[in-house]
Amino acid sequence: ELSDELLNNLYQGIKAEGYEGFDTLKEEQVAWVKDKMKQEKSLSNDELIKYQTLVNLTLDRCDDLNRYSYYGY
Repeated sequence: ELSDELLNNLYQGIKAEGYEGFDTLKEEQVAWVKDKMKQEKSLSNDELIKYQTLVNLTLDRCDDLNRYSYYGY
């Protein structure tokens, strides 16, 4: 949940900055969330593996959003 909170804060920060490509970013984010949910359904019943995988996916997306925030892509 902490990684999701970080992701949401990054996303909201980019939105608040008035990033000119935000509509494209929003479409990418919606697609990413759908893909994450799909992957979650297909993950092992082992809760630790599931949690680690979802956290890693979310942190990778945080890196993507940081690039948008700092470099505009």
